[in-house]
Amino acid sequence: MAEDLILITGVSRYIGFKTLILALEDGFKVRAVVRNDEQTKKLESHSRVAPHVNNLQWVIIPDLLETNSYNPHLEGGVTGIIHVASPLAIETDDYDRDIISPATKMTLAVLHAAHRTPSIKRVVITSSAVTLVSFAWMFGPAPPSPDLTLFTATDIGPVPAKASSAMEAYFASKTLSRIATKEFMEKEKPSFEFVNLLPTTVFGPDELATDIQGLMGNANGWVLRALMDV
Repeated sequence: MAEDLILITGVSRYIGFKTLILALEDGFKVRAVVRNDEQTKKLESHSRVAPHVNNLQWVIIPDLLETNSYNPHLEGGVTGIIHVASPLAIETDDYDRDIISPATKMTLAVLHAAHRTPSIKRVVITSSAVTLVSFAWMFGPAPPSPDLTLFTATDIGPVPAKASSAMEAYFASKTLSRIATKEFMEKEKPSFEFVNLLPTTVFGPDELATDIQGLMGNANGWVLRALMDV
């Protein structure tokens, strides 16, 4: 409800920043999680954020994987958490270390912290529609006839034994996080309401982008590359 105090992760990036703006403009009081002071300075001066500084608190958590680091920032009447932060599909020499494992640990850290905080009424975690299907279904050769399979929120795609690309690791990270979340909710039976969002590709204005490189750094780049023929 408007005027409730909520905590949001991932505000320094595309979707998280838009979530922050919409929450503030809807009248919520927000504790926005960032990793360092530099991110705070960049975000608080933004024209969409500046008018709402009285309803905004910055929370610096250098390590989002550490469960106990959330505890003090959920005190004081926080009623909801919107968890957006998650590793992107970046090229690395260790997909498990840099993409898969952090995503699951981060999600569980948020859930455990919320479970220890009686005031939390709802936790919203942004996952992805890629968790519904297999990597081969998405990127493999097209079947000879249309695949009319209907996927629902109960579906969870298979996880590859070993990711062979950054995008496959991203699929695995989102899927394993959903599996871990399901297991947590069934075992711990927390009192808060849980919502898992499964968006497909997200397009729209990137209000943090200040140059072409910034615009190309998220899903919008797919459209722009096609339009620019690059």
